[in-house]
Order: sequence, then structure tokens, then C-alpha cells
Amino acid sequence: MELNKEILNKLGAIPDHLMVGVGRFLRKKNQSSYSVYLKSLEFYQKYLDGDPSDFFLLPEKAPKVTSKNTTDFMTGKMHKFLFDSSYHVKNPMLAGDLSAFTKNRRVPLHLFTHEGLGKRPLVLCLHGFMLGDLDISMKMFSIQNLFKKGVDVALYTLPYHGSRTDHFYNQSLLCPHKLPLSLEGVAQAIEDLHSSILLLNQFGYEKPAVIGASLGAFTGCLYSTRSNLMDSLFLVVPAVNLHPMLAPENSLFNFELTDQMATMSKSLIDFITPENYESQLSPDSMKIVYHKGDKLLDSMNLASFAQKWKIENLVEVTGGHWLYFDQKIRGKTWYSWLNHRGFI
Repeated sequence: MELNKEILNKLGAIPDHLMVGVGRFLRKKNQSSYSVYLKSLEFYQKYLDGDPSDFFLLPEKAPKVTSKNTTDFMTGKMHKFLFDSSYHVKNPMLAGDLSAFTKNRRVPLHLFTHEGLGKRPLVLCLHGFMLGDLDISMKMFSIQNLFKKGVDVALYTLPYHGSRTDHFYNQSLLCPHKLPLSLEGVAQAIEDLHSSILLLNQFGYEKPAVIGASLGAFTGCLYSTRSNLMDSLFLVVPAVNLHPMLAPENSLFNFELTDQMATMSKSLIDFITPENYESQLSPDSMKIVYHKGDKLLDSMNLASFAQKWKIENLVEVTGGHWLYFDQKIRGKTWYSWLNHRGFI
């Protein structure tokens, strides 16, 4: 049995290796000079030396809905709300890079309801990297099955994903060639998520049960260090540490990396790493489902994260990040968790 699992884990890891290879091939190159890029990194030193709350700003009031569209969905309704992101770029050197992303300023929030807003317990879903398209997110989280369980469901869209970008690869969240873009993207993800939850609170929903997949799980974890507005957090193949994805390499620049730049980059990635903070959720309100053969995410980082946050609710699934087996285990674990939390 163990031998079979080992074989399946290696088989499941094949797409991981392929996707990593494709990702490395498609990575952009930074055209800045050494001095300009170092200055852009050094801008964030004041946040490293100060209070993280000065970087991860959370609005006090729910955003104003600028557009609403409602259509039939199963026995209920699907509402699409749009609001303007309150996020403002902190680093003035990035104003030119980000000014072209006009669609990213509009935040969509999809809400699937039974008989009206705020009438049922709510599950909030946070999608993974490049999986922000509505149809893909709905399939990923089995929205129809969730809806049949009697809960209302909301879908949050990460910055530079889904309708917030012109192209699925045109994103500024994972940018090893230009780390400041990633820092700003993560800060916006946290701020927009908070705005979305405030809006849901305004609709009458209490604390939602949150499920996050991969980069969505990362977002949920980091958000939990800033806010206590979630009931619980269910993490699926969580990308809890972005060092492997954001660490600088010489091939990404027109100059040779120095120890100074490498050290600064590490400190900045540490700054957005959830395990370096305390979660405002209790350990027993979090659960992790991980894939044993996952080569996209570092299992040792996950073990360190779970230990630091004292999370004991871990479930292992055979397979890699995308190709996994024991597929019924994830669903059973998820629905059992919602039952345990009193949502279904």
C-alpha cells in the first residue's frame, strides 16, 4: 500500500514539474539598472522597521457597490457586485507599472443566495493562482454541491485575476523579477478581501467559513493575522511560504545579484509570510488538506507553518498539486469540517 502511494505521489508530481518548467520559461526579465531596482526595494525598509499594520491597511467601512447584476441560480440567485478597490500603491516608483491595470481597480464579489441576503450561513471561497475565472472557480469549489448543502456561497477574486485582468497571465502577484509588484499585490489582496467581508457583513452575514486553495489559502492565512472577521479557515494545498516562487535569480536581471539585494529580498518576502505573525484565529478553527507528492509547494515549509501556528488538523491526500488521487477524501473532509463548524 505504501509503495503504491509512493508511486502515485511521483505520478501526481509530473504536472508540477511541467508547470514549474513552463513558468520559468515564461518569466519576465527586469530591465531596470541595479541602482534603480535596489532603490525600489529599499523603499519598503520603513515598513520592515515599523508596524506591519501601516502596510496592510484595512478599511473601516464597507465599500460602496457601484454595480449589481442578479441572475437565476439553481433554486436561488447569483448576485455580482462590483466595488472600487480602496488600495493605493505605496511605492511611487511603481506608479507607471500599475497604472495600466485599470480593470484591477474594480473588485467583483459573486454571491449565491437561497432566499435573500444574510439569511443563511455563508461560505467564502478564495481561488488559487490564475484560477480566478468565474466558471473555473465555481467548478474548483463545487459551488452547486455547496449550495445544495443549504449555505450561501461567496467568491472573492484576487487582484490581477479573472475579470480584473486582460489576460490570465497578465498578473502582478508572483513577480520574482520585480518583487515590489508582489508586495503591493499581496497588500491589495488583503485590503480588498477585508472590504469584501465588510460588504458581506453589511448584507447581514456573520463571520464566514473561509476555504482557500493554494494562493487563496495564502491570502486567507495572511488576512487572519490582520483580522478576526472569519469563523474558520480551511486550507487546501496552501502556498503558505512564497520564498520558492519569489526568490531572485541572476537570470531575471541585467545585473549580478549582490548579497545586499539578496538579503533585502529575503527580508521583504519574510515580511509577507504568514507564519512570521500570529493568527487571530485559534488553531482548532483551522484545517489543512495537503498533497503528499506536491512539488510546487515545499512540504517542509508547510510543516514549519503548521507547527508554528499549532495546527493539528491536517489531512494527507495522495498525489501532486494538480493531479491528485483519493479525490473523495477532500470533499468528505471539507463537508465534515463545515458540519463540525455548524454551517451545514
